[in-house]
Amino acid sequence: MIYRKDLLVHYEWLSDSKYLTEALDEALVAIALCARGHSGDLMNFGAAWVMASYIIERFELEEFVARERRENISLDAEEPEGSSG
Repeated sequence: MIYRKDLLVHYEWLSDSKYLTEALDEALVAIALCARGHSGDLMNFGAAWVMASYIIERFELEEFVARERRENISLDAEEPEGSSG
C-alpha cells in the first residue's frame, strides 16, 4: 500500500504549490495502474491525456510501483486457492 505521507516526502519540492494535492492524486492512480500492468492506460494530466507510465517516469515514482507490485504479489500468495477476491 502506498501512503500519502510517503508521497509527500517524495514531492517535498511541491510542498508550497497549489498543485500538490493534484500531483499526489495523479501519482497514486498512476502507481496503482502501473503496478497492476496497466502502464499504457491513459490518464488526464492537466490539459492532455498521457499514459500512466509517463507520470511514473516524469516524477521518478518507479520505487513506489515496485513496492506496490511486491505487496500485490505477497497478497496474492496469501490468498487461499479457490477464493474469489
